[in-house]
Amino acid sequence: MESDESHYLFQEDRVDGLILLSPMEESKYILELKRRGIPYVLIDNQQPENDAYSVTIDNYKGGYAATTHLLELGHTSIAHICGQEMFRSTRERRSGFLRALQDNGLTPFEIVHGEFEIASGYETCKRWLVENKLPSAIFAGDDHIALGAINALQESGVSVPGRVSIVGYDDHYIASKLRPHLTTVRQPADRIARAAADMLLGRISAKMKRAAGMHIDPELIVRESTVAVGGS
Repeated sequence: MESDESHYLFQEDRVDGLILLSPMEESKYILELKRRGIPYVLIDNQQPENDAYSVTIDNYKGGYAATTHLLELGHTSIAHICGQEMFRSTRERRSGFLRALQDNGLTPFEIVHGEFEIASGYETCKRWLVENKLPSAIFAGDDHIALGAINALQESGVSVPGRVSIVGYDDHYIASKLRPHLTTVRQPADRIARAAADMLLGRISAKMKRAAGMHIDPELIVRESTVAVGGS
């Protein structure tokens, strides 16, 4: 929500409650909402201290699950291409990735700090190709990064998943349309929306007496972009 639009709604007292999706300046909004006595719920908030009335995906578990999947397939040379550092999801997915490797006595092939854009995956893989070094698997910070990586590798004749297995994140529409179909971590949008709406209605009706954030587990969706080491 843009700041001028939210300010207009606050000024006119036109809402009974608000759901804020991925706000980047959430503390400012929360302060104003509390001042006006307007119930709110956050989805995918950035600051853990604001989790009291929020619905979030456990991105740490998602990063851990994605990496564990690759480890179970026998991969030990695994890279991670991140999104922007400003996002909590970026940091939590990376933490899960690192923990899964540490639990198996491994270190990353490389951690690349990029953006949630196709270009991040594409340019990173092009660099690895120029340097004549490739991981056997990549955990991409989201499906767009994964798409860029696949494009770069396949343009250079590198088989995905035969030579490099790739896991994305989000399960965007494109994930099931790519060739190969993308293994990814799904964020259940319907459950998130329903939980946020129920929480907000509970706050508006005063049935929700105590602050309690909700964490929803993501789901690993295994498709065609990952195979066991030595597979085709």
